Amino acid sequence: MESHSLEARLIMCAQECNLPSKEEIEQRKKEIKDTLRCPHCGERLKKWVVPQTPFTTWPNEYMYICFNDECSYLVRGREYMAQSGMCSMYRLMYDPLQDCCQPIPVPNTSALKDGIMEESEPCQSEAAVQEPEAREVSKESITGSWRLVAFEERTASGAPRLPLGPSLMGSLMYTPDGHISVQNMVEGMTQLPEDALKAAEVYGTFNGRYEIKRGGKILHHIDMSFTPGWGGTSLERTIRVEGNRLTLIGPPMEKDGKARRVYMVWVRAG
Repeated sequence: MESHSLEARLIMCAQECNLPSKEEIEQRKKEIKDTLRCPHCGERLKKWVVPQTPFTTWPNEYMYICFNDECSYLVRGREYMAQSGMCSMYRLMYDPLQDCCQPIPVPNTSALKDGIMEESEPCQSEAAVQEPEAREVSKESITGSWRLVAFEERTASGAPRLPLGPSLMGSLMYTPDGHISVQNMVEGMTQLPEDALKAAEVYGTFNGRYEIKRGGKILHHIDMSFTPGWGGTSLERTIRVEGNRLTLIGPPMEKDGKARRVYMVWVRAG
């Protein structure tokens, strides 16, 4: 039997599954951006606050998701996954920062619905949480292996909170040639939860490249990641190095009506 190229097989798969063409996808993206309505069912997309954990942090604070349980996108995807022997459910998600659409696995919709906010609600965390003091760092000062010792959420008053508890395990490595590798998990986990989003909250890993910026900033350019949607993105963090202690500080975010930042504290391994 004559073998097909990868591109040809992908085209055949798209035709068999009735997937939209590249032109159709671009048109749908424009419709979503202009109207914030799902192009598959017409329902208005809901503004959803992105959960800020060490393992599920997208670069922006919110996304737009279709929560219509009768949406053809959800129904067709569920049927296709069932034919493949899987039970995952994927809803349409629009990322306004990246201007792209992607499926998000949502077996348990109640978890997402807790994060819905009214479109009129502003994300005021930028003004509410003070920007950490800029401190320049060098590649030599961060190169090597680091062990996670704390994951904290701090409000404008500085009060720390441990959303994932005190027992976390994590490994971070910066190489001299500019590569980064990260693995984190909640200590004591013996198996991953069946819920894909919950699994991403207790275990996370990615690798890629890093770039030190002026003003005490570092960019993590992610090549591969366990977390859906992270591959091909870049995450900016404020970085501080004090002796054998390294702290990565996330962007400001709004959660439970309060502004806060995530602090991940590492110490040199070994």
